[in-house]
Amino acid sequence: MDEIINAAGVSGLAVMLLVVVILFVWFYVSRASARNAQQMALLQALLEEKKKQTELLCAIRAAMPGAQHQPQDEAPVDKSMIHLIPER
Repeated sequence: MDEIINAAGVSGLAVMLLVVVILFVWFYVSRASARNAQQMALLQALLEEKKKQTELLCAIRAAMPGAQHQPQDEAPVDKSMIHLIPER
């Protein structure tokens, strides 16, 4: 009888340890996911601000006297998302 109780106690301890490890892993993965979502939202907000500033600068440049006499070569805009993520 004692052998059965001791065996159940060891396996119960192993199960509890496994549950604790899984909870820690879940916590850190969830936390990292929430941080990534927050960073993506901030990057999107920065992109919108950049677009507004660019439009404002274009409007100011067009309103300046002599702006029509300055030809500007427009480079094709890269529409990929690679320029949104800074290198580390």
